[in-house]
Amino acid sequence: MFGAFIASCGTVHLIEVWTLWHPAYWLSGAIKAITAIVSLYTAIKMYYLIPQALELPSPSKLTAINKTLESEIKERQEIEEALRKSESQYRGIVQDQTELICRFYTGGILSFVNDTYCRYFDTTSEELIGRSFYQFLSSFEIVKLEKQLYTLTPEQPATINEQMIEMPNGEWRWQKWTNRAIFDEDNNLVEYQAVGRDITDIRESERRFQAIFNQTFQFMGLLNPDGTILEVNQAFLDFTGFEHEDIVGHFFWQVKWWLAVDDEEHPRDIETKHRLAKKQMRKAIAKAIIGEFVRYEVMVVGQYEQIITIDFSLKPVLNELGQAFLLISEGHDITDRKEAEKQLSILNTELETRVTEQTSQLRLVNQACKNRIRQQRAVAQITQEALSGKNISLLMDEMVQIVAQILDGEYCKILQLLPDEDSLLLQAGVGWQEGLVGHAIVNAGSDTQAGYTLKSSKPVIVQDLRLETRFREPKLLRDHGIVSGISVIIPGSEKQKPYGILGIHTKMKWWFTQDDVYFLQAVANALGTAIERQKTQDSLRSSEEQFRQITENIREVFWITTLDKSESIYVSPTYEYVWGRSITNLDEWRETVINSIHPLDRDGFILNDEKQRRGESTNDEYRIVRPDGEIRWIWSRAFPVRNRLTGEIYRTAGIFEDITERKQIELALFQEKELAEITLKSIGDGVIATDDKGNVDYLNPIAERLTGWDLSAAKGLPLAEIFQIFDERDRTPMESPVDQVFREGEIVELANHTLLMAHDGQEYAIEDSAAPIKTEDNEILGVVLVFRDVTDKRKLRNQIFWQAQHDSLTGLLNRREFEKYLESSLVDVNKSNQVHTLAYIDLDRFKIVNDTCGHRAGDELLRQVTLLLQSQCRQADILARIGGDEFALLLLQCHMDNAKTVVQKLIDSIQEYRFAWEDKTFNIGVSIGLIALSQESLKQAGFVDDVNLLLSAADAACYVAKNRGRNRFHVYESNDSDLKKQKNTVHWVTKIHQACEQNLFCLYYQPVAPLPNSHLSNCYYEILLRLRDETDKLIPPMAFLPAAERYNLMPMIDRWVIQNFFSYLSQLKGQLQPSFEDLDHERSFQKSDTIYAINISGETVNDQEFVTFLQAQLARFNISPEMICFEITETVAIANLSQAAKLIRKVKDLGCCFALDDFGSGVSSFTYLKNLPVDYLKIDGSFVKDIVSDPLDYAIVEGMNRIGHVMGLKTIAEFVSNRAILDKIKTIGVDYGQGYGIAYPQPLDALE
Repeated sequence: MFGAFIASCGTVHLIEVWTLWHPAYWLSGAIKAITAIVSLYTAIKMYYLIPQALELPSPSKLTAINKTLESEIKERQEIEEALRKSESQYRGIVQDQTELICRFYTGGILSFVNDTYCRYFDTTSEELIGRSFYQFLSSFEIVKLEKQLYTLTPEQPATINEQMIEMPNGEWRWQKWTNRAIFDEDNNLVEYQAVGRDITDIRESERRFQAIFNQTFQFMGLLNPDGTILEVNQAFLDFTGFEHEDIVGHFFWQVKWWLAVDDEEHPRDIETKHRLAKKQMRKAIAKAIIGEFVRYEVMVVGQYEQIITIDFSLKPVLNELGQAFLLISEGHDITDRKEAEKQLSILNTELETRVTEQTSQLRLVNQACKNRIRQQRAVAQITQEALSGKNISLLMDEMVQIVAQILDGEYCKILQLLPDEDSLLLQAGVGWQEGLVGHAIVNAGSDTQAGYTLKSSKPVIVQDLRLETRFREPKLLRDHGIVSGISVIIPGSEKQKPYGILGIHTKMKWWFTQDDVYFLQAVANALGTAIERQKTQDSLRSSEEQFRQITENIREVFWITTLDKSESIYVSPTYEYVWGRSITNLDEWRETVINSIHPLDRDGFILNDEKQRRGESTNDEYRIVRPDGEIRWIWSRAFPVRNRLTGEIYRTAGIFEDITERKQIELALFQEKELAEITLKSIGDGVIATDDKGNVDYLNPIAERLTGWDLSAAKGLPLAEIFQIFDERDRTPMESPVDQVFREGEIVELANHTLLMAHDGQEYAIEDSAAPIKTEDNEILGVVLVFRDVTDKRKLRNQIFWQAQHDSLTGLLNRREFEKYLESSLVDVNKSNQVHTLAYIDLDRFKIVNDTCGHRAGDELLRQVTLLLQSQCRQADILARIGGDEFALLLLQCHMDNAKTVVQKLIDSIQEYRFAWEDKTFNIGVSIGLIALSQESLKQAGFVDDVNLLLSAADAACYVAKNRGRNRFHVYESNDSDLKKQKNTVHWVTKIHQACEQNLFCLYYQPVAPLPNSHLSNCYYEILLRLRDETDKLIPPMAFLPAAERYNLMPMIDRWVIQNFFSYLSQLKGQLQPSFEDLDHERSFQKSDTIYAINISGETVNDQEFVTFLQAQLARFNISPEMICFEITETVAIANLSQAAKLIRKVKDLGCCFALDDFGSGVSSFTYLKNLPVDYLKIDGSFVKDIVSDPLDYAIVEGMNRIGHVMGLKTIAEFVSNRAILDKIKTIGVDYGQGYGIAYPQPLDALE
């Protein structure tokens, strides 16, 4: 038997050895193999002993056999002990594996799990063994796994499976398992063995890589170091138009679309480009293999045969030995960028052209600014030539050249009036056709420009001869294409006719200035003078007089001296005005001039004086000092005067021009320019100036900051390119204000909702205006745009606007804004016969949360309820917070039946909601009043267009719902009896307000008697409140106090009582002596020992300003705080425990005392009592009234009295209605008694 057992054990071990396959089981398999062999060997040995055992051996032989067996058994036990140790070591190895290892039967029933498996699923082996791991798999994964296990055979016993499992915490993770089937020697399935690991991170990494690889817009490919393509992304396939299998496995350079970048000077054919591109690609791959990063531009042929330039790069991925085992190729389309660079080059060329044009125009402007100086110098030159005795013909030729040059005219003419006075001869000129000068005759009639000038005796300016109406267009001017010009008279002598006409003309439209006219007149005058001077020598006096007229009519000082300066011949009268000195003696004039020169300029003046003595011309500027100390600037020009016959220099003439004003203007202009630059750089507004084409000319620093553009980069660009604005409401682009200015020619204000997008994408809210820069002729030279950053201002405005419309706590519409929507909906109802529904929502038990946990908890509850209401409302509905815990909901286009469904969902959701705050949880409710907004219902109710009445009706319906048990809704009906009662309640609100305003309330008092055994000497009065109606009938408090509590009027009533009672008390004269019925003896009370008790409500307990009010009233009426006691009911105290305790302490700090009224009516009264620092304990009358007949009430009152005394409180028994009750409370030892058995309430006036 024993041998058979050993043989069977060996067989089992051999079977297990046959089924072992995983390396983790090799050690166990070896041990079991050894055990099997030893077992079989032992069995075989014992087999041969069986016949011998059957024989009847001798004792000695049996002894030998026993020893042999003992030896073999001991050897077997040693082997088994060694096997157990080996198996223990094996199990330790298995348990230490980081892989998940398990064995299971069909259906996933686990037979073994290692520690790693248990830790992974956060459980123990006891909880897993015998249970199916299918609980962690989805149905899909279970089906997939069973299909794989079903395919396992002894020839193919293993399979690999990846699956998702659900962890105990609900998380889904990926695992990879190697499953192997274990068969016995008959190929019957015994069980399955599995080794797995978590591959969630690997799968996530693969997913992220694939997402990045396939979703990037760049072309990406992965290459082997030999250049074969391993993988490409979707962008690569989309671009080339190839399928995945057409690319992967090919050499990268063999793909046919590569093209080398073309040489612009030597274009290549397609085949050459392909060949060069492949060669270039192979070189790039060779560089990348040795670790280099390769990047260059290459052209490719796209899917649609388009030629595209890409930025191509190859980056090697190196192993730990620094060898490249993978190449990453990237490329992105830069065709648009290359085209943009080309366009930018074209734009730069155009910009350079524009800059050149602007520079030319600027030079013209600068040239115009210098015209006056040039003209003055030209006048001096011409005058010099005229006075030098030069030949008149030569002088005329020189004059027309100078005039044409100075005034930039193509044509200049001198017309001589012929003796018949009907025609003019073209005596001299510039620009005219050959042969005309000296021969051409011009009509002198008034219908020509020249004739008109002679007739009018005034300068004639023609801006556009084609549009001229004063005279016709002369043939001479028309043939030369002349458009603009000036003509002035060349004067003759005083009594003679004019010499002729001096004119300047241009072929383009030109605007001549008054300075041009003065210049031409001066030239004409100089010419006329020269002509008259040359006419006859004997008319020298007349000529000199004419000369004097010229010099006296100009603003300059004209002077003439001898060449050696020994004699002053002539000084024009203008000298006296400029120098501020009179000319009394010409001989002393030069010395006076030299002495008046500023000391710093005198050396230069004397040096020029020496040059003039040598017959040289001089031109310089000096400062002079006038007698009054004023310094003025003088421009001095001097020139030699020659004898016209001999050409000998015999005199020196010159001109002193006062240029002080010009210098001041130049200085002022410089200062203004500097000031403007400083101002524009320092002001807080952005300033942009443009030219006449709308291109940027200037930006100040603020404009640079707001636009994100530097002046150097922005100058010359169109304004719209750097000043991008759009409407902040709908993000639509807005028209450039500069375009509006150019179109309208007036100042343009920016819209109120303008946003500026800066160069870096940042947005600014801006406001201000754009204005045109105009010439005197109203021509727009450019535009100045002034704007400021009002981002913060606009945010504040929007915030204020939002806050004005919304409730700051919940973000809902406030009452005022909701009433606007309600008014609009009433208009829709009355005009369009639409139907809406109004819901008035009032939270139930909100006050409990607010009073128990504080206002922070109440605020959080309102916010959470708001979210809950919003989640149940329709998108078109309008929800608002219209009071502390009151909401209103306007259901648009909603009939009453649908409205009931909506509000019932609201009620259900709020009823299911639980509000948690710290360690407390509250359930709240909601009451809702509904009213239909239709033409029929509004007419029946009389609320056609009155929003206030409508809200009041909905509020009344809400209150009816609250009175009927809360957590329900009530529909407003005009004939509803409950609503009529509610209206009566609302009616009390008006009466209460009137009572406070008109003092219709009246005060009563009821004495509270100290009992004989209390040994108390102070008197206690409770102040009571009554209301008188129109007939002077008293109304009890319970008739109007519920309405006051409902509509939060109790604080107003409490304050009325305190203020009026204090006023009465301050006027009270003498001593109060109460008379108590049924007392054993009378007592004498002192006024200072009297206590007056005033009841206050729960709302007043929560009033943060009450203590301040009380303190003010005590001071106002000079009331001793020790005389005042305040009573609060136990219910109020418990509902507002923390606030009540806080208020009691503050009031007691003022000197007043407190009484806890109706004690015993609440739950856990004694628990709350020790937290309230009161002075008096008023035992609830419900326990006192039956104290004579009910032993339980007697015990309760006795216990309350004893506990009150232990706590140091004075006790007061209420409802003492007869002598028997009074005796009982005396026996118990209560301190005070109050009730009709002691004293009835009396009007306060009766105390007097």
